[in-house]
Amino acid sequence: MLVRRTAALVAGIATAAGVALAWTSAPAQGAHAATRAHAVAAVGTAATPHRVAPTVATYPYARTDDPQQRLTATWDPARRAAPWVVTIHGGSWVKGRPADVQDAVDLFRAHGFQVFNLAYRLVAGGTQPTGVSGAEQRKDVLTALAWIRAHAADFGIDPGRGALYGSSAGGNLAALAGLAGDGGNGIRAIVSVAGVVQPSRLWDDVHGRNAGERATSSMTRLAGHARTAMACAYPAPNAACRKRWHAFDAASAISAHDPAVLLYQGLADRTVPHQMAEEFRRRLDRADVGGSLTLVPRLGHTQAVALDGGARQAAMLRFVRQRTAVSVPPALSRVSVTRVTRSLTNAVRPVLRVRVAVRGGGSTPSGAVTATVDGRRTTGRLVHGRTDLVLSRLTVGTHAVTVRYRGSPLLQPRSAAVDLHSHRVAPELVVRTRPGTLHAGRTAGRSLVVTTRSAAGRPTGARVTVRSGSRLLGTATVRSGRAVITLPAVAAGRHRWRVSFAGTATVAPARTIYVLTVRR
Repeated sequence: MLVRRTAALVAGIATAAGVALAWTSAPAQGAHAATRAHAVAAVGTAATPHRVAPTVATYPYARTDDPQQRLTATWDPARRAAPWVVTIHGGSWVKGRPADVQDAVDLFRAHGFQVFNLAYRLVAGGTQPTGVSGAEQRKDVLTALAWIRAHAADFGIDPGRGALYGSSAGGNLAALAGLAGDGGNGIRAIVSVAGVVQPSRLWDDVHGRNAGERATSSMTRLAGHARTAMACAYPAPNAACRKRWHAFDAASAISAHDPAVLLYQGLADRTVPHQMAEEFRRRLDRADVGGSLTLVPRLGHTQAVALDGGARQAAMLRFVRQRTAVSVPPALSRVSVTRVTRSLTNAVRPVLRVRVAVRGGGSTPSGAVTATVDGRRTTGRLVHGRTDLVLSRLTVGTHAVTVRYRGSPLLQPRSAAVDLHSHRVAPELVVRTRPGTLHAGRTAGRSLVVTTRSAAGRPTGARVTVRSGSRLLGTATVRSGRAVITLPAVAAGRHRWRVSFAGTATVAPARTIYVLTVRR
């Protein structure tokens, strides 16, 4: 196998060169040193760091001799079916090198991940006069992912337990590759650190289209590099150019089946506006994609927003570790959806109770459940395997409902189709006379007021009738839940009248007995 033939030689060379324990190497200088110091401190004090000397080797992942189409693998040859992370450097698509994300490589490796640090071809600009397009950079990432999965046995990884980490433009490429689904089921988590997830928004800022946002000189330069990567201006002058810009925005690829995304963004970032990450998070929420956004005050365009050596770094590791947890055997990953409530009244906020259970037990489902009724979708999150979905008002009759569990890192998605029977709401009838006390000889022309109340609101349009035995005493139409009937002459004594409400499309018919006493 590829790795086994070179493992011993590479391990010896790596150790001699001082890279076997990357966190003990000399600290970097300047701003990069601060970030690296945080990462080193966290690794050195972790409860269970992996201190085994890793094997480090560089491989071509494409069928070319281009030195930019290489990846450096850092792995423990003794591991089997291990989780893995691909790290992608930034540099405005025109510059940068894998060493820029070495802190992240060291961190993930120290916590049990096999790590692949990716180099990719650059767009023209920066340090080189010619280059490739943004689409070709994305293709490089996808090609590298396919190569890693193809050599899973060589590197001791589970091809279905991968994650992507990208910084700045690398965050854009990580999101494009992971959210588009081209990376296959192997990618379970994406971490974007100060990522340019929506490059077109930079040009909206440059042109003043986003209220409250002002483009800085750094944003303007980054927008120019994005235009170079697209080989056309923004706004796009033609359909082909619009298509390229659309595909360059990772938000355009978001779907409900995507892996979870963790975003880190500095509020003082003058290169990538924090509003970009906030809008991207809203787009993820609308598609019900898991993950979160962490906004960091006083920090700018730096990986320190994630690699702080403290709580944010720990949260990132926890996120990736949970999302790349060991796969559940197929026999345990079948999920059934049970609708507890089989019949609903047409209330203003009918509730559908859903329970998700794993056949065979062994896990409590988490994640999102969606119910689609009459083309309208309602989403809720499971708590201890259950959720109550508040539906829109339903018309009377039988409705076909599709209930879908979106799955989790450990459980497969599952759907169920059920019929939901919606009935008219039962009203309450309140009857009174006006005035409250009636006397014989003075009842003619007085009023009987019938008020109709229901969970569906105050009905309008139905008829209310009042009878004494078979004799019709009066009738009126309900307006905003109220009907007023003019009484005929009524003799003194105690009278039992039947008050009937005819019902509407949403409120059921109802009757009540009203006892009227007329004094002498």
